[in-house]
Amino acid sequence: MMDNKPTANEMAKMIDNCLARAEAAEKRIAVATKMARDANRYGNREREAKEAAEKRITELEAQLAAQAWRPVADAKPDYMVMVELLVTGYRNDDGYWVYPDGTNPIKGWRPFPPPPSGE
Repeated sequence: MMDNKPTANEMAKMIDNCLARAEAAEKRIAVATKMARDANRYGNREREAKEAAEKRITELEAQLAAQAWRPVADAKPDYMVMVELLVTGYRNDDGYWVYPDGTNPIKGWRPFPPPPSGE
């Protein structure tokens, strides 16, 4: 039976992809916010553009909220669902990861985002 778990390199690429997508979403929010402010200066046609920009901002904010870190104590992900973990630890002199003794190193999780549309 084959194990379909991603390799460390694949996970790193997925995480890099997620970070790039989050940065792109933040840039789109900034652009949409500027568009909304600029639209305030013009008439009806521009007012419609403002409403569309505000709608898009709401959509992007919802997407960002869906990707927010959730404390482990608040909710647990469903079984067999891939998530990103927020872990507390450090690398020692040998290069190995060390986690605080007697505590849960997992501090948070968030859903693993789907790839952007078109991929």
